[in-house]
Amino acid sequence: MRVLFTEIGNASSGDEAICIAATRRFIAMGAEVTFCHRVNLENSIRKAGLRANHAPMPIEEEFDGISAVDDLLVAAAERLPAWEGKMRDLLSSHDVVAVVPGCKYTAGYKTARSLLTSAMAESMGIPVILLHHSVGPIDNPRHRTLLAEVLGRCRLALIRDDRSIIFLRELGIPEQKLIRCRDAVMGEVYPPAAGPEYDLGVNIRYGWNGHATLDALSRFLLRYKTARPNARVLVYSTTFNLPAELTTHLSSLACDVQVEMLRYPDYVREVGRCAVNVSDSWHGIIFSMMANRPTVCCQPDFRTWKLDGLHPPGETPLEVLPGLVSPEEADVVLDRVLAVERDPGPVVQRQRRIMEYGRELCEHGWTTLTEALSSPMPAQRFLTGELGGMGWR
Repeated sequence: MRVLFTEIGNASSGDEAICIAATRRFIAMGAEVTFCHRVNLENSIRKAGLRANHAPMPIEEEFDGISAVDDLLVAAAERLPAWEGKMRDLLSSHDVVAVVPGCKYTAGYKTARSLLTSAMAESMGIPVILLHHSVGPIDNPRHRTLLAEVLGRCRLALIRDDRSIIFLRELGIPEQKLIRCRDAVMGEVYPPAAGPEYDLGVNIRYGWNGHATLDALSRFLLRYKTARPNARVLVYSTTFNLPAELTTHLSSLACDVQVEMLRYPDYVREVGRCAVNVSDSWHGIIFSMMANRPTVCCQPDFRTWKLDGLHPPGETPLEVLPGLVSPEEADVVLDRVLAVERDPGPVVQRQRRIMEYGRELCEHGWTTLTEALSSPMPAQRFLTGELGGMGWR
C-alpha cells in the first residue's frame, strides 16, 4: 500500500513530531510513505531512522473566493496547470491520501488551498483520511461549504479534541466517519526529562500565527523576577526559532534564551529542564505534560480554544488563558504561575489524567485505522468505500 501524506506546511516542533509519529505508524503497517510538502521535513524523518519519499509540491494560490469543490478543481487546472498535472500523476501512483495531523482547517488559515489535494484525490476515487486533527471554528461561509463537501467525502477522520467533534457534527459530517482520538504525539515515547535546571520556562509563539506581544512578555518577566528575584528563567519556542531582536531584548531581562526551537527527539527532555512552564503552543503544552511538569496553558492559535477539549469524561476542562497578549493578561498569567509554584500538585495530577486518557484515545485512533488498512478483507472494503458505511455521499 502506498500512502501520500499531504498538507505538510510547517517545520515547528509539533509538526515535526506528528509527521514522524504518523510515518512510524504507517511504516509499521507495511505502507510506503510519500511526503507531499510545502516545507521539507526530510532531515527530520531521516533523523528518526525512518524512510519516506519526498515530493515538493508548493502551492501559493489561495483560491479564497471559491465555495464549491468542482469550482476549486477547475480553478486549479486553469491557474496552476503544471502543478495540477504533476499532482494528478503523483496521486495516481498512491492508494490512500492521508492528511497529516494538525490544525489547518480553522479560521486564519488558507482553508481552500489546504483542501485542494484532498478534493482532487476524491475526484479521482482515491480514499482520503484525516489523521488526529483539530477542525474549526470557521465562520467564513465559503470555507465552511468547501470543508463540509471535502470532509463529507473522506473515508475516516481521526479527531483529536472534543470541541472539534462538536464543530464537525454541526457541519453535517456523518457520525460514522468521526473517530474520537487525541494528538498523535500522546502515543509517542521520547527521551525523558531529567531534573529541572530552571524554575520557569516560557514557551512563546512569536511569528505569523503567534500572538504574544513584546510588551506583555516584558511585563510578565520583569514582574516575575521582582516576585522571585533568585529564580532562573528560560525563554524558548516550539514554533519558530526566536529572532535576533527578540533574543537581544530578552537577554536584557535577566533570563536565558534558547534561540533554536526544540527538535526530535528532545522535545520532552528540553521542556523538562523547567520546573514550571508557561506555554502558548499546543504541542509545547503536551510536551510539558509528558515531562510531568505543571503547565500554565495559554491560548495557542488564533481562536481555536481546542485545549479545553482534551479532558477525560467527568473532569473539568483545562484552564486556558488568553496568554501574554496584553499587560493585563500578563498579570493574570503571573498570578497563575506563582500559584502553581506554591502548590503544583493539583495541576500535575490533572495533567497526568489528561495524558493517560489521551494515550488511550490516541491508540484507539491508530487501532481503528490499522484495522481498516491492514486486514486483507477490511482493507479492500475500506479502499472501495464500503467499510462501516463510509462510502461516498
